[in-house]
Amino acid sequence: METLIHVFEIDFMQRALITGLLVGVMCSFLGVYIVLRKIVFVGASLAQISSSGFALGILFGVNPFIAALVLTLIGVWIFAMNLQTKKIPQDSFLALGYIIASAGSILLLSKHPRGDADLMLLLYGNILTITPDHIYILLTALILIGGVHFLFYKEFMFIAFDPEMAETLGYRPQVWNIVFYVTVGILISLAIESAGILLVFGLLVIPPIVAIQLSDNIRHIFAIAVLTSVIAIPAGLFVSFTQDLPSGPTIIAMTVIFLMIGYIVSKARLRA
Repeated sequence: METLIHVFEIDFMQRALITGLLVGVMCSFLGVYIVLRKIVFVGASLAQISSSGFALGILFGVNPFIAALVLTLIGVWIFAMNLQTKKIPQDSFLALGYIIASAGSILLLSKHPRGDADLMLLLYGNILTITPDHIYILLTALILIGGVHFLFYKEFMFIAFDPEMAETLGYRPQVWNIVFYVTVGILISLAIESAGILLVFGLLVIPPIVAIQLSDNIRHIFAIAVLTSVIAIPAGLFVSFTQDLPSGPTIIAMTVIFLMIGYIVSKARLRA
């Protein structure tokens, strides 16, 4: 039986591990904001819009990442406009974006000779085929995103959980909301190319939920969410390699195990 060390001595597994950890750390970190602000549909919609951009790029022979990023930033701008009305709430517009983008991806790729294969790649990704160049691009972007969130942590916390106080103190919640959505959009556009929609959206949602079950302290929640991804990703890659399973869904399965453990622990704490 393959050991953990032997599996990650293989070049493509090392690249998959590095990519998975980079994507997992940033997705789980930003996912805490997304889950606590109850804007999970933003992550789902932006992921699907980004996939439509990839589909456009593939169909018209342009760089898929550039096409995905441009379309995602357009989606960010639309969502940040806060189009909700008395009759139509914001989450309905987010759901609408998700539905339209999903249908668009399928329709665009249906006209491509390799449409079915490309659609499956968008959905599940192929983290095992990542090149070193893509890792460098991903690392650079994630350092920049992480730097923005480190430098402006206070601003992001204010606009996320106390926008009225933020406005009183002179911050502009609308501007910082746009900055936040832009960082999420860039992350999703980059991550989907390597990891696929399923894994990216799963890492945005499940580790933060695990953390929220285990702690009420916001700093601890961030730390636990990131730690969940850091453990689940190598575990999922190892199981997928040794059992010949698709990597993305296997990593998600690992996070679900943590989700169940978190649920059990939280219930035990309530009874104690």
